[in-house]
Amino acid sequence: MYRSSIKLFTIFDIEVGINYSWFIIFGLVTLTLGTDFFPNRLPELSVWSNLFLGMVTAIL
Repeated sequence: MYRSSIKLFTIFDIEVGINYSWFIIFGLVTLTLGTDFFPNRLPELSVWSNLFLGMVTAIL
């Protein structure tokens, strides 16, 4: 496993991990969706609801 990765699990002696840069990408996608995309489409929701929707969408 690379040093710049977090080990998640091992399956059939193959290590599966996630690189640290994915956390930055996840944060940027969440922030963009929660502060720009969803407020324009759903203006009646609160800021926290929009950020939550952005986070869920980024996970998907």
